[in-house]
Amino acid sequence: MKNENTGAAAEVYVVRADEKPLDDELKSFGSISYKTKTDVTCMVGGTIVSFFVKEGDAVEKGQRLAQLRNVQLELQKEQSVSALDAANAALKLAYAKLREETLAAESRLLAVEKSKMNIVQKELESELLKNTLSNKSRLHELGGVTDSSLEHLKLQVRSMETEIAILKKELDALLLGFRDEDLIKEGIVPSSDSDVRKKQLIALNTKSGGAELASVEAQVKTAGQQLTSVQKLIDELTIRAPAAGIVGARYYENGEYIKENEKLATLMDTSSVFAVLSVQEQDAVGFMQGTRVSLFLPSLGKSYESVISEISPAADPQSGNFSIKTEIDNKSGTIKPGMFVRCEIERSAAKDMPCIPESALLMSDEKSGKIFSVVNGYAVQKNILIKAHRDGFVWAGGGLSAGEIIIDKPSPFLREGQAVTVKEL
Repeated sequence: MKNENTGAAAEVYVVRADEKPLDDELKSFGSISYKTKTDVTCMVGGTIVSFFVKEGDAVEKGQRLAQLRNVQLELQKEQSVSALDAANAALKLAYAKLREETLAAESRLLAVEKSKMNIVQKELESELLKNTLSNKSRLHELGGVTDSSLEHLKLQVRSMETEIAILKKELDALLLGFRDEDLIKEGIVPSSDSDVRKKQLIALNTKSGGAELASVEAQVKTAGQQLTSVQKLIDELTIRAPAAGIVGARYYENGEYIKENEKLATLMDTSSVFAVLSVQEQDAVGFMQGTRVSLFLPSLGKSYESVISEISPAADPQSGNFSIKTEIDNKSGTIKPGMFVRCEIERSAAKDMPCIPESALLMSDEKSGKIFSVVNGYAVQKNILIKAHRDGFVWAGGGLSAGEIIIDKPSPFLREGQAVTVKEL
């Protein structure tokens, strides 16, 4: 294409605006952040004796982080041990006392049986004496027995009866606490089985010792529980990692006193990290969780592919920007929290749009520019809306149509309406 007024025409190079696919991607930046963090707090206050890790160390779950000392707990443990020892000694004494009461009860039962046997024996002897007295009385009537002999025999019979009466009273005394009515008064139904009834009677007569034993056993249990509680608190003086991670911060040093429920250190899980990105309000549309994200870490010179995992539900009140998180695998540990990261977020499928070299721009900013179009051999200045700058090319979102002839590398002296001659197409 040439202008007829060749004498006054300026020679120019031109290009044709062609449609080329443009990926609708949002470019942004952000920083690397830990995925999760765990604050390590002290359940018990104490003085830090040893700190086994330093900031940046990798730790496993359950690994010792620090050792505290609490003198008051040590004294409480000594007191609890002494109390438990005293309770165990009292327990042994209570067992011995109960055994003595049991033996005494069994001895009483044997004494009762012996007393009953004596009474039976004396009753037999008494019956024999009475028979003898009856026979002697008949002989006395016939003159076969003297008066003194008969009176002596009568005295023996009365003496035997008195002895039997005394034995029965002694038996009654021995049976106190060992009768069926004694069991019934305590709410125990007497058993018809002699062995069971014996056990019932022994239990009844060792009730005091049994109660004392139960009381001492409760004391032993209480003392044991107190010792266990103190020991658990002492165990808490050994601070262990609640989860695997990196020691991100230590808030105390050796020799310092840390109070109960104070934060001792912070662990960060960096096996996978978040790239936290910031996008403006007008750009926070067109994507969702699962949208593809391309990431680049300049400090490592590495690129990563990921997807959006979290989108903040509200904009930051100060900046008005939305926060987006995308997860990156970091098992090697090379990515560190705080690193700068660039990203490209795919918002929609590629579209064909008019494209020209950046060298054809007369002037431009990020969103708009000016170009010269050749129309009927004249330079016509046009304003275009710039959709994207990429790889030395510009995609126009308005003001430019595919197929237009555009002056490439326009001279700063070229003016609108000036005749031009196309040197090369």
